Amino acid sequence: MQDVSGFLNRFKHLLQKKEDNRKLIIEVIKESTGVELEEDELKVKNNILITNTSGGLKGQLFISKHKIIDEINRRAQKVLLTDLH
Repeated sequence: MQDVSGFLNRFKHLLQKKEDNRKLIIEVIKESTGVELEEDELKVKNNILITNTSGGLKGQLFISKHKIIDEINRRAQKVLLTDLH
């Protein structure tokens, strides 16, 4: 029974890290561009941030792409993102 509990605790920890990363991404984007994204407007796959927003907002994000990626990785203290789409 303890093995199951340990497994569930690890899974819970991973989900919490994922949620914290999403909050960090939203915070940095807001600070860098003024654009406020909702959690359901973004996803990270293979270290690439994919946004589900209008073309105008994507343009704003693309202009500040390197600044956003660098700041997110700096605050996360690891390579969290390598690109933005």
